[in-house]
Amino acid sequence: EAALEMDGEQEDSLEGDMRQRAREALELAMLDEMASSRAKARDALEAALGTDNGDETTRLKACEVLEATMLRELAPEVRADTRERARRSLEAGLLNSKCDDLTAEEAREKAREALETLLLDELSPEEHDKARQTACAAFEAALDEDDCESTASDEARFRACAALEASLLDPSLDEEEARRRARDALEDAFPLDKPRTSRPSNKVMQVLKRRIGTSSGFTELFQFLGTEVGLSVRSLTGTYRGVASSRECKHSWNAVLVGEEWLLVDCVLGAGFGRNAGRHFQPYYFGPRAVGLVFSHLPKQPQWQLLEVPLNRRSFQSLPRIDPNAFFGHQLSFWPEAWPTGTLMVAPGARSGSMRLKVPPRVRLLAELNGEAAWCFLKMSGESVEAGLQVSIMEARRLRNADVVGHSDPYCVCQLRGKPSTKFTTRVIWDTGHAKWHETCEFRGCKADDIIDFTIYDKDFGTKDDLLGSASVPVGSCLAGKSFNGTLELDDDGMAGSTLRLRIDPLSVERVAVAAGEENVTSVHFRVPPGSEEHKLDLFVLPVATKEVPMKACTFLVDKAFLPGNSTTPVLPFPRVNWDVFREHSLAFPEALPNGVIILASGSGGLLERRFYAPKGVVATADVDGDTSTAFVQRDRGCIVVWACCKDDARQLRICVRGGVGDYCPAITYQVVVPAGCGSTTRHNYPEVTPLANELGAYLEEPYSGQLISGKQRFGIHVDRELVERIVIASDDGSDIQPLNDRGGGLFDGEVSVRPPGVKLLAQAPVGDPEAVFVFRVQSR
Repeated sequence: EAALEMDGEQEDSLEGDMRQRAREALELAMLDEMASSRAKARDALEAALGTDNGDETTRLKACEVLEATMLRELAPEVRADTRERARRSLEAGLLNSKCDDLTAEEAREKAREALETLLLDELSPEEHDKARQTACAAFEAALDEDDCESTASDEARFRACAALEASLLDPSLDEEEARRRARDALEDAFPLDKPRTSRPSNKVMQVLKRRIGTSSGFTELFQFLGTEVGLSVRSLTGTYRGVASSRECKHSWNAVLVGEEWLLVDCVLGAGFGRNAGRHFQPYYFGPRAVGLVFSHLPKQPQWQLLEVPLNRRSFQSLPRIDPNAFFGHQLSFWPEAWPTGTLMVAPGARSGSMRLKVPPRVRLLAELNGEAAWCFLKMSGESVEAGLQVSIMEARRLRNADVVGHSDPYCVCQLRGKPSTKFTTRVIWDTGHAKWHETCEFRGCKADDIIDFTIYDKDFGTKDDLLGSASVPVGSCLAGKSFNGTLELDDDGMAGSTLRLRIDPLSVERVAVAAGEENVTSVHFRVPPGSEEHKLDLFVLPVATKEVPMKACTFLVDKAFLPGNSTTPVLPFPRVNWDVFREHSLAFPEALPNGVIILASGSGGLLERRFYAPKGVVATADVDGDTSTAFVQRDRGCIVVWACCKDDARQLRICVRGGVGDYCPAITYQVVVPAGCGSTTRHNYPEVTPLANELGAYLEEPYSGQLISGKQRFGIHVDRELVERIVIASDDGSDIQPLNDRGGGLFDGEVSVRPPGVKLLAQAPVGDPEAVFVFRVQSR
């Protein structure tokens, strides 16, 4: 047909059935063995034209044109038209496309995609024969659209086709070896370093012209530019799942061979979104680590995950939803496991859980559960505190008689629960139900969640000692520097009503040392409130000392399977913490997980107390709903103690801190719940605190009121013993000075007489005059 048209003949020069036979013969020739395709094509065409309707000259020209088309020997003036017609015929027969709507560039791309599919996709045995024919024809189509004079000879083209067919169909080869041999054959036939001329596709030109396009358009543009500068660039297709939604969408990105290593590139996400994309340039996506990108990108071909063990789709969908740029771009990482599941588990019957990450110091981490930050609590390694405790076992009363003759012979055992090495045992008090030991032991390194167990036994000989009773004391309150001095009712005492009197004093409060390998580890704790159908934990990142908007980095779902249904125990949120101020001043909570809601009990008189760890030099102030006169703040050893007087309508307790000079900054905020009738009905006056109190670490045990009544009054105060020689109570005019008793360990107490108009509690240093620490007003009776 091409020969007849070039000679000026009309299409009806050949009858319709002859033209059809010629077209079918041409297709069979191109799909058959390449070694004999030209001869078969010539024979088939001559047979088709071998009628009286075509003379010898016409047949000869037709055969020459067909051979020239396959061997690249057409004259320049007719080559383009003939090649275009051959390409359209091939596309119509093999790709089932409407070729009139395809440009040359688009057709060439389809052919190359077909070849790539054959090389990279898995083929079933039933598809081998069809794949062989399609690959050969597609490869021919790709060559027909290239300027192959400077790229490969006919012999090279033939060798490439034969090697391709042999590699793909050899049953003795596994899939990886077949693909490798096919790629090697193609590279040998068409060396990449040989010059080639190419033109950008219409899709690439549209992206350049409009500055917008689909991900595949940008991917093609990146591949075209990379190929032009001599790089080996691949276009990858697959699914993308972002942090905002679990929905997966089709997406395209690239792989670039640099040296001997493939690097992944997502130029679409790297450029940003919207009209101001350049302002949100994200360089992370130009060469990210494969282990990070796979959280959001799943290519169709698993080998392009570039992982030693590729993930399947189910494993991909089970991962947490991550924005790789926000998460890995800020150097965050999961700890200790690198591949956590996207669903967090909670303990059966509990409404809380946790996860851990490594967060660089220059990055601030924020967390929200169901959009509320109050249900999340962040604790960095090194933010926990531990205490040294001195435990004094005083006496036990009303112990049951476990002996047949005489009375029980009691002794007491105490230890930190789960830590046998801390076990301490008192001496045995013989034949008594009222044992007085007055013995002391010390525990070091007590954590916020530790519990001290006390167990009393009856000493027996020849038989197992009998249990007389047991009790326990949580360490948490003592960890905040608060002493315990009281009597405990014993359990398992045989209904005898037994009691144990104890005194527990903190010796020191220090930060927990960071374990090796746990540097910069942040624990994200969360509590799940009732009444929500779906629970979602979102993590945000923000570089420190910037005014940027926090970026959502990761999203987890919370497994609802083990959440209790109707529980009588209330689920309370955490305190609202300004973490920048909190960490800048090295603060820490004594509790492992503090509650952010303070519910006053009946009979409290509207008074509440809160403690937190703060190093020396940090001072604090507090207010209830903005009223600072209702709160009293002082220091007790390594802790800051806050007392507040709340009325029935109190809503919020705010604590502010500062280090040295400067303004106070809000650090911790609690919600306050005052049941009806439990609030304070009178104004509470606190003692006046001087700056010296903070320097001495002074903690006033009693009295809490700054308004005293004339007469006898008891005072008690803890101070740093190395800085204080003695403590005295002096009248305003200094005429009456009464010393307090030195009880050791920095404790001074005693009962003295006070009279109007007031008294001062003075501290006497080893050198210098006494100075006021607290000031009290005194009224007449």
